Amino acid sequence: MRASTWIARIITSVIALIVTPIALGMVATGGMQWRFAVMAGAYPGFEGPSLAVPVLQVAGGGLLLMAVVFTGIWSSAGLLTAGVLSLAPLVLASAPALMMGLYRLLNGAIPREWLDGLLMGIPLLLLPVLGGLGIALMMLRRHPGPLPRAGNVIGLFVIPLALLLGGWALAWGAGSASRQLMQYLRFDAVPLVVLAIIGGTLLTVAALAATRWSPYALLLPGVVLIVLNMLMLFGGDLVLLRMFAPLGVDVAGIILQLFEYCVPLAVGFVYLAFTVTALIVQRRSLRVSDDPAAADVPPTAYPEPQPQPQQSYPAP
Repeated sequence: MRASTWIARIITSVIALIVTPIALGMVATGGMQWRFAVMAGAYPGFEGPSLAVPVLQVAGGGLLLMAVVFTGIWSSAGLLTAGVLSLAPLVLASAPALMMGLYRLLNGAIPREWLDGLLMGIPLLLLPVLGGLGIALMMLRRHPGPLPRAGNVIGLFVIPLALLLGGWALAWGAGSASRQLMQYLRFDAVPLVVLAIIGGTLLTVAALAATRWSPYALLLPGVVLIVLNMLMLFGGDLVLLRMFAPLGVDVAGIILQLFEYCVPLAVGFVYLAFTVTALIVQRRSLRVSDDPAAADVPPTAYPEPQPQPQQSYPAP
């Protein structure tokens, strides 16, 4: 299999380091302004921005995240770098006092909406997704063999279920940490919340890495997330509230808040972009494996020894 070059790894890593935080900030800013715009329409005395501004910001953030995913065509390093960035919000969510100190330190240095998105757990929900997809592409490059049909079919059901469980645990943990910090001013770490965040992150990354054996497994979840988020944005909040009501009032409120910030919409765009990227990487990998001459470094082969003519020596 042809490995990505060092130049491709460096370039994709730099792109991820620069573009990913901007994309997360645009999603957080657009989601917050969307809420203000909806409130302005619901309450005549409330002033808010027009809907065009948050739509453009959310769409721009989603496109930037898709661009980061598409860099996986050339190298998985960019997505893996974005996954490593998730360690920072993971630590901050587990230590609320540290997060509040960082919030006060950066207040004024970066946009306020970006900091609010950090408190809401938006980076914690999106960055592990990018890292898990990077692991899947890395394994797909190293082992591009034909995928077993049974594994592909099983993955269509098992992977979305694992993502649902991991996403629920991660969303509940991130939302609970944010609520305890902003509403109850509780700065100590809650063991159950920390356990939910770590467990949800690990389960999400493992499920996404398993898409190496089932690249179509994210197609349906991506479409469902986009449709549900669009339904929420255009007045279907009561429908989603009834849908998530069996999970409890607190959990349903946290999930609806994430929908208001367009986090599922961004994740859906990422899933669709990864499906296209994985198919391209798999096709290229199989072509290189079948044709060694197409690889960047041709296989080394020693020439076969040629028979040497028998030499005659003069008699002593």
